[in-house]
Amino acid sequence: MNSFLFTVVSKLETVFTTPEETIIKQDDTSEHMYYINSGDCTVNVRDEKRKEHIALKILVEGQHFGEIGIIYKCKRTTTVLSRNYNTMARLGIR
Repeated sequence: MNSFLFTVVSKLETVFTTPEETIIKQDDTSEHMYYINSGDCTVNVRDEKRKEHIALKILVEGQHFGEIGIIYKCKRTTTVLSRNYNTMARLGIR
């Protein structure tokens, strides 16, 4: 395993969530990104007119989220909620 990959993997934490738990919230500070190992999540977005778009997208096992805020150093662009019991890997920027 190369040193970059080893460094990334060594920084991963395991996270367990319950149904309807908020994992990230739109407009919050970005500090983590997530990889879904088991379970699924909904992506909700509040638009510029303050209208809430529920379940705009469903994220499933093998997908990731939260990277936009980390890469661009911006606030969260969506809210992500667990739909059931999930197991995820979380990567922090600190």
